[in-house]
Amino acid sequence: MNKFNNIFLRLTEPLMIQRNIICWCIIYIFAILGLYDFAYTDIIVQPKAVILLYVLMVAALKATVFVLLLWVTRKRKWMHIGVWFLISVFCILCLLNGLSFSLYGIGISNHMFIIMAQSNVTEIKEFLPGLFDNLLTDALKPQFIIGVLTFAAVVYSIVRYADRPSLSKIICCCSAMGALLIIIGLCLLGAGRTSIFTFTRTLRSVILVSKEQHQLEEMMAHVHEIPQAESLRTQRLSDICFVIGESASRTHMSLYGYPINTCPKLHSKRDSLFMFTNAISSSTSTVLNMERLLTFMTDDETRNKWYQYPLLIDLFKNAGYKVWWLSNQERTGFWSNCSAPMVRNADVKIYRCLSSDDNMIQAYDGDLLEYAKNAFADNSRYKFIGMHLMGSHTDYKKRYPAEFNHFNNDTIKRKLGKPWLNDSKAQKVAEYDNSIRYTDYVVDSVINMAAKESRPTLLLYISDHGENVYDDRDFVGRDEKSVRVPFVIYVNSTFRNLYPKLTSQIARSVDKPISTADIVNVLMTVTGTSYPYYNATRDVLSDKYRPRHRYVNGKPWKYEHIKKDE
Repeated sequence: MNKFNNIFLRLTEPLMIQRNIICWCIIYIFAILGLYDFAYTDIIVQPKAVILLYVLMVAALKATVFVLLLWVTRKRKWMHIGVWFLISVFCILCLLNGLSFSLYGIGISNHMFIIMAQSNVTEIKEFLPGLFDNLLTDALKPQFIIGVLTFAAVVYSIVRYADRPSLSKIICCCSAMGALLIIIGLCLLGAGRTSIFTFTRTLRSVILVSKEQHQLEEMMAHVHEIPQAESLRTQRLSDICFVIGESASRTHMSLYGYPINTCPKLHSKRDSLFMFTNAISSSTSTVLNMERLLTFMTDDETRNKWYQYPLLIDLFKNAGYKVWWLSNQERTGFWSNCSAPMVRNADVKIYRCLSSDDNMIQAYDGDLLEYAKNAFADNSRYKFIGMHLMGSHTDYKKRYPAEFNHFNNDTIKRKLGKPWLNDSKAQKVAEYDNSIRYTDYVVDSVINMAAKESRPTLLLYISDHGENVYDDRDFVGRDEKSVRVPFVIYVNSTFRNLYPKLTSQIARSVDKPISTADIVNVLMTVTGTSYPYYNATRDVLSDKYRPRHRYVNGKPWKYEHIKKDE
């Protein structure tokens, strides 16, 4: 017991000295600023009071560690200077995090450093005056002045009047709790568990952004201007909204007969939709699908690279359309789908998540709706609006807000009754179905925007690939069966009235087999666009269309079945 008391006294000794207490209080405030954005993150499903306690205790631990380091190195000059250097850098980073999140909603993250990396000297010069104005405005706010004065008064009172032995014990107890909470967080948290460490977080973001910028530059170097642009002709018959989903299987959509009501919004519009019943994706991966969705690369091409083909975005930009690319997927990162160089010539590019490795950012697909609304409201004469959703990407439960937590494992077990579904697996299916239901809401919202357009407008929704979520066996993941994807077309009343023949062509084509790699041909037909790379035999809307054996992952799809009368 005496040994424990001696250790405790040695730990609390530095915290009984006045200058160390002042240092601790100052570092503590900076440490809280370093965790400011963490307190508001949505990635931790805990009450705000619990998250706030976490922040306060972890900040206490950080301040205590730095004060103890100052105390231990007080007789070693260069080591002492080194600790002060670390404290200075720490405080600067924490201040940067706090101010950036307070002013712009972005703390230290890949997102922040990507923005910094993309900025040039001129942009920085233009940005700084606004930053200083914002800081001055906040500094003159009564609540800020009162907060500073209150902090100064609290520190003065603690230093002057507090019982130091009791104070040091309180600080040590808070620090011990902070250490315990860090251990619990590291064990239990998924994304964001290392974001509490300011130095690690900053270094990690800088390294990842550097690598991703290099990767992006390499991909950009391969992209060329659209070939044979002079041969492109277009009537610009309609505006286009091209919505690309993620990991959504049509076998989990009630719109296609799934027994659980995952598509209440789209089902209510069923009579206004053209639902293609035999569409498959060209791959089980997002990367290989995006290479074909956004270029003229075919599903059976295995020798050439995607950048050797004309790009979809460039096609419509050269056809006189103003082009938007609104994405809730990353520009680069762990899930990188190479879309950034493919859409680099879009007039408006918005990435809600610049890098998938941003642990502190969780954006839902619904966040794109405001940008889509602005695009539809734009007064440009012709519009092509591309939207890339996060859809039903794993982890499914992170793809929808709490209000869309509609199904649970009981629902799944009762409705599906599959013998391999225990509670945890049925819950996984429920989360996947909830994500499908949320996508239903998002796509329906965009359809409602298209319906109000005075110009003829066509919306095409597909998913890049599907997902097998315990559908036919005890298995979750992607296989060749899971490439059956939703393919839905909506045309507004103006389109129907102006182009009844084209509308009938769409209606007659819904049961024809199509690969997502051939959608570019469909988009050309509905806009009256001609170009040498167009292939009528792969266009389900063309009289020259011919059914063929479709390819998945560069190989003939083994579940293909072509009717003889086709």
